[in-house]
Amino acid sequence: SDFRRRMLFLFLNYCNNNLINDIKNVDLVFIVKYLGEYNSLNKNCIYQAITALKSFFKYLYEQKIIDIDYSSKIPRFKRVEQPYLPTVFSKEIVEKFISSIDRSCKAGKRDYAIALLLTRLGIRASDVANLKFDYLNWDKSIISFKQTKTGVPISLPLLPDVGNAIIDYLHYGRPKNNVTYVFLGANYPYNKLHPGSLSCIVKRLLVKGRIYVKGKRIG
Repeated sequence: SDFRRRMLFLFLNYCNNNLINDIKNVDLVFIVKYLGEYNSLNKNCIYQAITALKSFFKYLYEQKIIDIDYSSKIPRFKRVEQPYLPTVFSKEIVEKFISSIDRSCKAGKRDYAIALLLTRLGIRASDVANLKFDYLNWDKSIISFKQTKTGVPISLPLLPDVGNAIIDYLHYGRPKNNVTYVFLGANYPYNKLHPGSLSCIVKRLLVKGRIYVKGKRIG
């Protein structure tokens, strides 16, 4: 790949800078020294650099260009995935976001119901987009569905304000359509919403409400 070629170019350039013009003169100490200096400058790419060198030296050994198989001796690099801190918005910001939605229009009634599902119940955008009428148990005031991302079933309380917002949308905002999904696009042919569309809706509402979200995840 182009990326692997770039990794090897950097290594060969390092060899030239250290007056090594024959690959046979490279030993394990030199390789480890290079990786140490490379890691200090490019921490995010060290894994790719090690992978490229392992493949390179394995090829050299198999082609009998070098006598020692350094591919098995190059230290491994264990990538540790650091957990990220979830984005948190204050209660005031959330309420400002919800109250900024214009509920007098049909699209606004939809967006308001969506916003409540996202903020009150913490439902993912993909699950809101895929919400079907069968998932709403009005008698027991419960929303039950299998999560799109994890496949794990979940049941959540259908809170009064959330339920009322959905009913208001169904009666006065939702286009006449036999589609089994609750939320539809505001324009013809009124297809079901895509998760990406929900993200666009949220971003548009944040801008309209003049809510500062720089550096926060708002997907």
